[in-house]
Amino acid sequence: MKKSEEDMWKNGAYREMRKAGRTDHQARFSIGTKHARMESDAAALFGAIKAMLTAAVGRLAKNVVELFAFKGSGQR
Repeated sequence: MKKSEEDMWKNGAYREMRKAGRTDHQARFSIGTKHARMESDAAALFGAIKAMLTAAVGRLAKNVVELFAFKGSGQR
């Protein structure tokens, strides 16, 4: 949904860009690009954290299985 220019003036970043001489289109595009970049950076960070946790849980599960397999074999 496209906001009216009047609604956009309520956004501080938009207001500053317009006062600096940018057109309505340039100011809208800059704000959208900034938000898209922030969202993609956050998604990449959370994806990396999820991968690290998944790997850690996998290693823990492997170690537990090996521990029980070793104890069950009757070796000391």
